[in-house]
Amino acid sequence: MKSKCKYCGNIFEYILGACDTCDEALAILDQYNMKILERAQILCGDQYGDSFIIEGDIVHNKNYYYQVGTNFYLSQNPDPPYPCWRYTTALAMFESNGADSLSLDFCGSVLDAVHQEGAYPTQYSTIYDLKHQLIYVYYYHNFNQVKVFDLSEELMLGYHAYSIPALFKTPPDKPLKPIGPSNGKCGESYTFSTSTTDLYGDNIFYMWDWGEGENSDWLGPYESGETVESSHIWNKQGIHRIRVKAKDVYDCESDWSDPLSVSMPKNKPYINTPFLNFLQEHPLIYQLIQRFLHV
Repeated sequence: MKSKCKYCGNIFEYILGACDTCDEALAILDQYNMKILERAQILCGDQYGDSFIIEGDIVHNKNYYYQVGTNFYLSQNPDPPYPCWRYTTALAMFESNGADSLSLDFCGSVLDAVHQEGAYPTQYSTIYDLKHQLIYVYYYHNFNQVKVFDLSEELMLGYHAYSIPALFKTPPDKPLKPIGPSNGKCGESYTFSTSTTDLYGDNIFYMWDWGEGENSDWLGPYESGETVESSHIWNKQGIHRIRVKAKDVYDCESDWSDPLSVSMPKNKPYINTPFLNFLQEHPLIYQLIQRFLHV
């Protein structure tokens, strides 16, 4: 309401530090003009199972064992059909299951059912078990990998922050075996190619081992799945086993690729003299010389 004053600062930071229940939070919110939140939709819950959704001065209280909110305003669309398939899907799943079936796995199945892909994918998902003070974080929609935070331990650390992608350090796949010539000449440049993919589509850097005891610098960044090339000149004869590895933007490194053997043989000198030409034209004389010299 206009007669109420605005809160100076972040009112939810104040509520998190001062309140234990949803009722206490609502009592504080009722003292202030919440018009600034009219274009927001915030879900609040406590460890006793109570919750509410606030849109400015409008409050949607929990009426069942569950409460659902997605990306539309409940105040503008209070009745079905709802303008969001995610809301309809989640609502149906809760309605078909009783409160006794509420579990971590069930909540994960709801989040999985409503995750988005395509141009605007779900970046991360969280499940809050406030009764046990645990937070479960999932990156993208991979619900087979989870990072669990103990809220009581985190609060003791004071103010700090995490990078969610960095919590899930999954390295890029092992790069493909290098493709290129398997033999050549010392002093000449040869080009080799490889590629790999990153589970989360992060950019990739490559390091080449040219089989001479030293590796290249990290080269890149390249896009996930992009074919990359690198060239090298060998100055030593022999067989060189080259391989390549990858890392993502969080320095999480893959395994080395399978090696490719590249041979740099000795260059045989080409000798052409009149005497040798004479011996080639008269093989019998060449045999006599061999016997004479006991070769």
